[in-house]
Amino acid sequence: MGINGGLGNLGVSVMQLIAPLVIFLPIFTFLGVRGVPQPDGSLLALTNAAWIWVPLLAVATLAAWFGMNDIAVQKRLSPRNCRC
Repeated sequence: MGINGGLGNLGVSVMQLIAPLVIFLPIFTFLGVRGVPQPDGSLLALTNAAWIWVPLLAVATLAAWFGMNDIAVQKRLSPRNCRC
């Protein structure tokens, strides 16, 4: 339980560090993400804070799909192998 809590807190810390950096970068313009014009003429892409997680989540999902094989298979009980 401690590892899960620690990794969850790490994710929050990483988000708090990365989100302010990526909202100033035009990373996802190929997806049609537009920035909000600021008074000084720069663009602020607030949606990048959410979009930055999509590639990481896709990689984690594929890793879990193909690599998670530690679930025990339940054997069916039949009259032949029943220890009743």
